[in-house]
Amino acid sequence: MQRRRLLFTIGLVFITATSFVAPVETFAAEDTCECWCESKEGAVSYAQGTDLEIPASDCRTFCAQDYPGYQMAVCATSSNQLPSQNINCFTADECTKQKGEPDKKYQPPECMNGRYYCYPDSSKAAKVTLSTSIGGLQVTGDLGEYISKVYTWLIGTATTIAIVFIMVAGLRWTLGGLSADQVGKAKKLIQNSVTGLVLLLGTYLLLATINPQLLKLQVPRFPMIKQIGLVTAGTSCGYLTGDNGYGGPYPGSPHNRSTFRSEDPKAGKPYKLEDATGTKCGDVAKVVEDWEGESLPDGTTCTYDSCPTPPPVLTSENANQFTKCFINVTGGQCLSCGQIVVGNLFIEPSSSVCAQLSLPEKSKPVTRKVTTRVRNFWPDAGEWQRNVSVPIINQCFWTKAGSMMDGINGPIDALTSSGTCAMLQIDCTKINDCEDYDTVPEVVNAQQTADLEAIRNHGVHNVAYGLAQVNTGDLSLTSICNDDPCEVEVEGKTQCRSNQLEPRVESWTEFVSLQGNDCVTVND
Repeated sequence: MQRRRLLFTIGLVFITATSFVAPVETFAAEDTCECWCESKEGAVSYAQGTDLEIPASDCRTFCAQDYPGYQMAVCATSSNQLPSQNINCFTADECTKQKGEPDKKYQPPECMNGRYYCYPDSSKAAKVTLSTSIGGLQVTGDLGEYISKVYTWLIGTATTIAIVFIMVAGLRWTLGGLSADQVGKAKKLIQNSVTGLVLLLGTYLLLATINPQLLKLQVPRFPMIKQIGLVTAGTSCGYLTGDNGYGGPYPGSPHNRSTFRSEDPKAGKPYKLEDATGTKCGDVAKVVEDWEGESLPDGTTCTYDSCPTPPPVLTSENANQFTKCFINVTGGQCLSCGQIVVGNLFIEPSSSVCAQLSLPEKSKPVTRKVTTRVRNFWPDAGEWQRNVSVPIINQCFWTKAGSMMDGINGPIDALTSSGTCAMLQIDCTKINDCEDYDTVPEVVNAQQTADLEAIRNHGVHNVAYGLAQVNTGDLSLTSICNDDPCEVEVEGKTQCRSNQLEPRVESWTEFVSLQGNDCVTVND
């Protein structure tokens, strides 16, 4: 029995002792890393012989042996884990740029030599004007200073109150005469006041004896975190270099190459790139340094997304020369609206894809003749002219209209394919009445050119018996006619309306087919 108790006790002690042993970080035996150790001079690279990398499991042991009292700073398996990338370690210039104060009195062991913690600059702290002065303090930007002043003021105020109570008790004792009750109350008040005063001053004396800094409340300062730029693989190279690209120039830099390279001290600096495959759409480049000249982690890349410069003046005739860089896993291609058609294996036509290739509307002045009418009196009351600005529209849209697909397969593609992109071109200077919407605008892509009249309804809106809605395109003559973007209708007199009926199901056996596809003028 005693032997069992002894074994049980030994086991319990062993379990208790091992439960307090710090866990040991383990690595796979084959893993290697760049080992950095902490030291009083800062983080130093540990290299055994000529090998820069050592087994990860040995890094902690070597650091403890060669730098007693310190430990491993980092076991870096990639460049973004190196001490130079530590977000708490600043050079003096980096700290100043971030409006802070470097603490050069202390060299953090995990930071590379010459890099320090950076603290907010107290001289640049926001100042607050107090509504009531406390201990002579009227303006402050330090919470610790404010609380310290309040504490000191409360000590003085409490001491004054205690002395006043002692004086009042003495006066009561004097005036109480031979009244034992009044004398007893006066003695009790004096005793309580003196006790409180002794405790108050004794606490102050005790804190001042232990450490005078305890009486000066200071809010702990926390080191700042270094601001760094993150570059992902999808970031535009043109964005980083300041060139014109779909990503735009780097923030703070001018918007074109000529001014970007100017001597303006306020202009942002470009990132440094190493072109790996070229500079055309879809090419990938390595980003070597950021705009401050700091090295970036290995493997940081960007992607070129620029395309050939479009014509200086975009018109209906050359609208399809405007291209955008589309990128997928196979690379990149500069495509125009007219090129994204049925059978394009690189990118599938869709509403969102086509919309990216629309051109901004431009306005053009035109003189229009307007006929005024007064109902119930005479049909024509005269003509007058007005000067207006009308838009020039080049809108890329998605459609499944068979008339925009190739040849005899068009109707089949309309049913089986994902549709096509097409450029709607409207010169509103040539649209003088609602009927002009039928044949004046053109719809163009690489396969077909058609009048807007050929683009029929763009969706089934009246659905019965649970039949699913069918979307056949984003635009049609119906939608353009009803919207009247060229504003040819006369307010309060006439309006443009399509005579096309929407397809609908009247019963299980009767389907009302499309009838008409014209834009007509109707009386309002």
